[in-house]
Amino acid sequence: MAFVAVEGRTDHPLLPLHVVLDRDRGGAFLASLLTSAGMFGLMLFLTYYLQVHLGYQPLHAGLAFLPFSVGIIAAATLGAPLVARTGPKRLMAAGLAVTLLGAPWLVMVEATSGYLPVVLPAMILTGLGLGVFFVALPNTALTGIDPSDTGVASAMISTTQQIGGAIGPALLNTLYISALSGFLNDHDGGITQAVRLDGYIHGYRLAFIAGAVAFALALAAIVLLIKKHEHTDVPAHTPAHAI
Repeated sequence: MAFVAVEGRTDHPLLPLHVVLDRDRGGAFLASLLTSAGMFGLMLFLTYYLQVHLGYQPLHAGLAFLPFSVGIIAAATLGAPLVARTGPKRLMAAGLAVTLLGAPWLVMVEATSGYLPVVLPAMILTGLGLGVFFVALPNTALTGIDPSDTGVASAMISTTQQIGGAIGPALLNTLYISALSGFLNDHDGGITQAVRLDGYIHGYRLAFIAGAVAFALALAAIVLLIKKHEHTDVPAHTPAHAI
C-alpha cells in the first residue's frame, strides 16, 4: 500500500500506475501471477511425491520433469506463429484450458500409483498448456504501450512470475500442512509409516486442487478483464518471458 501511495504521488515513479491499471495489461499481469503460483506449487509437491513415495533420487526426479519442460518448449515454439492468427487472448485462454485438464489429473495420485499412469500425462498437458500461455502473454502485456513504458511493463511480467513463484509454494504448503495435520489428528490408531504416507497423499491432493484453482482464476482473469485482440503490435526486440 505504501508503494502504491508513493508511486501515485512522485513525478518519476519506478512503476507508473497507468501501466498496471490498463485493463488488458492488468489482466495479463494478474493471470501471470496466478499461473506462476499454481505452476511452482504443483512442481513442489510433485517433487515430494516422486522422491518420498516413488523413491526417486534427486537426479532421477529431475529427469522425470523433462516431459514438462519439453512440453513448454514445444508448445511455445509451435504456438508462436498462432499468436497473430488467433489473437493472444484466445491463445492464453486455450493454454490455460489445457493446463486445467492436466492439473486436476494429479488428484488421482496414490501412494503406489507410479509415474506413468498419473504424473506423466499431467506433466505433458500442463507443459503444453503453459507453453502456449507464456508465449502469448507478452503480446497482451505489451500491446499498444507507450515506448517509454516498454521496459517497466516487460519487467512487470518477470516480477509477477517471481511473486507468483514465491506465493504459490508458500500458500500451497500451508494448505498441505493443515490437511496433513488434520488427517493425522483424525486417525484413531497409531501413526504408522503407512498412515503417515497416506496423510502425505491427502495433503498433496489438496495442494493440487489449490493449484488447479489458481489456474482457473487466471483463466477467469483473461476472459473477464482482457479485451479482444485480433492482432498484436508488440515492440520489437522484446524479450520472451516463458519460464
